[in-house]
Amino acid sequence: MSLLLAARALGLPGGAIAHFSDSRLTRALGLTGSDEAPMTFLVLGSKSLSGQISALPQETFAGVPNKLSAEEVPYELLLDIHRSTILPDPAGLPPHMSAANAAIADSQPPLPELFRSPARDSSLGVVARRRRSALDFDVRTPPMERSKVEQLLDFATRDWLADWRGNFGGETTAAGKGADLMTLYLYVHGVRGCEPGIYRWDVSRHSLEQLHQGNVERVAAYLSLEQALAGNACFAVSMVADLARAAQTFGNRGYRYVYFEAGAIGQRLYLGTEALGWNATGIGAFYDDDVHRYLGFLEEIDSSLGSSLDAAQQLTLVMLGSPTSRHAAAQDRDSPKLAESISDSDDDQFSGKRQFRAIELEAVAGEDSSRLPQQVIYHFAVGRAVPDPRLEG
Repeated sequence: MSLLLAARALGLPGGAIAHFSDSRLTRALGLTGSDEAPMTFLVLGSKSLSGQISALPQETFAGVPNKLSAEEVPYELLLDIHRSTILPDPAGLPPHMSAANAAIADSQPPLPELFRSPARDSSLGVVARRRRSALDFDVRTPPMERSKVEQLLDFATRDWLADWRGNFGGETTAAGKGADLMTLYLYVHGVRGCEPGIYRWDVSRHSLEQLHQGNVERVAAYLSLEQALAGNACFAVSMVADLARAAQTFGNRGYRYVYFEAGAIGQRLYLGTEALGWNATGIGAFYDDDVHRYLGFLEEIDSSLGSSLDAAQQLTLVMLGSPTSRHAAAQDRDSPKLAESISDSDDDQFSGKRQFRAIELEAVAGEDSSRLPQQVIYHFAVGRAVPDPRLEG
């Protein structure tokens, strides 16, 4: 997505192809027998650029890069996942997939012709070079405007060309828009014009739909593998994939496509947030099944979202030492249930000396999460970043 946006900023159209014969492309790239494998390739328009490309600015990059591990650790399960998503030779054409909310999409104006030249946007380079992953967010930040949030989500979920999306060529869907595999659920903490709670982004209507009202800061932090930044942000996001639909259409290959979709949305969230003067961070670590309980995807819990939220709140591990937890502790000192799980620790949240205590509840047997029709793929958070010491000086 980063490359496609850069090409678009230069006036070059392009798209992604991921439905191909793995073995044939592996041989063509000389990767046979190696530990590398092709995942996708990009097709860019051959139209020559009008005018001269301005020279890149001379910049001096400061900071200390992270060091890689001294040795490689093989993860056999990941290799098995890759093997199970390989396509045979020949792969054939990608299956058709109808656009989501087709009835609504049919009423929308059709897309321009394929590979129509986009307008150039020279400001992307500045935004892309400035973009960083925030370490944490400042809870003292004034709320983000709802209009900015909706503008950002609209940009992040706009249509883009990819063969599995059904909009790359002759396989274009009847609705004229690529089919989406992802749904975005928001944990809203500090957005002016939005009550705190859970929202769903309606792509077809370009609007937020409120599903639950209430303070969800601590739960968002817990669901994101007990990371305080998800609760300190203006809002956090769960990207949830329709795995059943992906598998029914593409077989095992669909598992790759939902991750491609989430990554594409994440990159646009990064750049869009930075362009609007805010900051963001992608969160690849989260408690899958707890997210599913929270959003009502596990059948072991009542189907209503309110009941799922209540159950997840009871199961939540509270991150000690974070501003949101200390604030909640001060408000709920008289509650014996919460007193068992909230500490008055003043430890610095960056000290690495975090401790956690769970409210012990009897485990409830439920459905195998591997068979879920919907599954969380990626988390994201947007707010005002605290200073990053690696970039100081």
